[in-house]
Amino acid sequence: MSAARKLVADDLVAAAAVLAEGLPEIPDYAALLGAHTADPSVCDSLARVFLRPLINAGCVVGVDDGDGLAGLLVMHRPSAGSLDPHMESAASDLEFLRAHPDIATRLLARVNEPALPIPEPDAVTISVAAVSKTRRSSGVLRSLVGVVEEACIADGVQFCAWTAREDLRDLYCAAWNLTPFAERRLDEETRLYGLASTRPPALSARLTHS
Repeated sequence: MSAARKLVADDLVAAAAVLAEGLPEIPDYAALLGAHTADPSVCDSLARVFLRPLINAGCVVGVDDGDGLAGLLVMHRPSAGSLDPHMESAASDLEFLRAHPDIATRLLARVNEPALPIPEPDAVTISVAAVSKTRRSSGVLRSLVGVVEEACIADGVQFCAWTAREDLRDLYCAAWNLTPFAERRLDEETRLYGLASTRPPALSARLTHS
């Protein structure tokens, strides 16, 4: 397995394929997909809509193995400024959203929601991570989070992550020594949990879920 690297525009197709596998498993993204969670082509197109501006902004890191991209993680540093959700939209992205007005409506509502809080103004945020189904439990996620930990240690800051799954909340708290710092209700059925590291985080050497 290769060391984690920053993804570039040429990685978009492979990155979207990895994220598309995980979108139906992430409650807040499954809510955006609605009735389309079982449609791989819709999942892939929505993954491209998400990832294109983030990759172009340098916010996505990935890990390769012998078969290609094994996993990715989206991290945002406050020093990078706010991301413009409309930048670098491709014609294919706009065509997809026009063809799926239900997803477009939910996505627009999500963009207009208040930003999720962070524990401190300079905290780095992990907004989403995904590992290919065939590479899980192989240390990929540990390598990805290690990039965030090392960056935060170098800058003397902490990081935070959000999840809508209670099992992952508890697992991540144990694996990375994170502490819940905030909650937000996404809808009547889904609650988001905000988890924060120490400042700076300790470099973890363990993770039981990848």
